[in-house]
Amino acid sequence: MGSRVHRIRAGFTLIELLVVIAIIALLIGILLPALGEARKAGRQTVDQANLQQMGRATHSYAADYLNRIFSFTVTRKSYQMLSYPDLQGFADTDNPIQAAAAQAIDIVRRRTGRDMDFDGTDYVTGWIPHVLYSHLILQDYLAARLPDKMVVSPADRTRLLWQTDPKAFERGEFPGPAGHENRWPYSSSYETVSFAYSTDRCDGANRGGVTQGPTHRTYSIVNPQILQNEIGRRSLADVQFIDKKVEMFDSVSRYTGKQQFYYLYPDAVTNNLFFDGHVAWKKTGLPFNKGGQRIDANDGVDPANPTSQFPLLINYTPETSWEPPCRGADTTYSAPGFQRWTRGGLKGIDFDSNQWWWPDRPAGTY
Repeated sequence: MGSRVHRIRAGFTLIELLVVIAIIALLIGILLPALGEARKAGRQTVDQANLQQMGRATHSYAADYLNRIFSFTVTRKSYQMLSYPDLQGFADTDNPIQAAAAQAIDIVRRRTGRDMDFDGTDYVTGWIPHVLYSHLILQDYLAARLPDKMVVSPADRTRLLWQTDPKAFERGEFPGPAGHENRWPYSSSYETVSFAYSTDRCDGANRGGVTQGPTHRTYSIVNPQILQNEIGRRSLADVQFIDKKVEMFDSVSRYTGKQQFYYLYPDAVTNNLFFDGHVAWKKTGLPFNKGGQRIDANDGVDPANPTSQFPLLINYTPETSWEPPCRGADTTYSAPGFQRWTRGGLKGIDFDSNQWWWPDRPAGTY
């Protein structure tokens, strides 16, 4: 009778299992930061590509339209250009801001294919569309389908969420501005600088323009009866330093530190499109050399008082449900406007200047 062979199956001991788990955890700890940095670099690349496309479209538009900087062009004399009769009624007015709002709605309707219900009571009246919606002109020029991710930073999760379902946003299902007006899913992360559509200065009885309102998201019109003949008529030829003057920029620092924060903070690093078409990450910083270290940004100007050596201050007062909060326990943070309000307007310099405009530039000069 043959002998029976018993085979004992070898297994892991508890110590060996713990060693394997420790090695896996160590590898994950090593790889996760690298993967996070890779994702961050990928988002930054897309961010830059978005603005580069906007820059190319800017110059293509200018080549087709007498070197004009893209802006809303419908006026009382040209309101028939609009596709919708109800909007033509809003544009048939001496108010150029209201006519521009009607043009913005016209573009959104045509490029979304939606018969959107804008009755004009809270959407057209009092809205200055140039600030966050000038990009609609370029999107219309490019025949883009709206909403379009090209105008939203890949790190701007809130706007990307709005774009997924604009109707859900309108129903209040997503966090957003008070009122949840229909326009917000078609806004942009990238702000068009005010002097691209408004005048370089609006001081005095013979100058109209746009200036900052009480908070970072509010604006005021100075001498609207004069501005109606000037707004939206800027030319690329008006830009004196095309490689140092910002055309569009992201007003949120998205990749510096653990949390996103507004561009007014001195350590903010934002994505900027310059008028020559190049895109660069720039630190806002302070308007002077600190400790011998040069800071990038020019602090800006008050367009209603451009001869003052002191810049216009912006009061950042966020809606914390969707905008980056202020730091610490603050509910408002005030700082110069930097590239939003360039000293000298389109003839000024935002970054990388060897000559600082303030505080060395004396009061009374421009």
